[in-house]
Amino acid sequence: MVVLAGTLPGMPLVYGGQEAFLSRRLQFFEKDPIEWAGLPLAGFYAQLQAPKRSHPALHAPECG
Repeated sequence: MVVLAGTLPGMPLVYGGQEAFLSRRLQFFEKDPIEWAGLPLAGFYAQLQAPKRSHPALHAPECG
């Protein structure tokens, strides 16, 4: 689903902590810090976003 969301038009939604591979749910309306050490999926997300930056056909349309 992450790959599909990354190829659809517009900005893909990445939940807070998703790229940090959290194994728990974040608390709503409460401060719930994310441990950013390690980031095992950082390279995957960077590769997924690279085509949107480098290919004009995948750029988000201008609003307004």
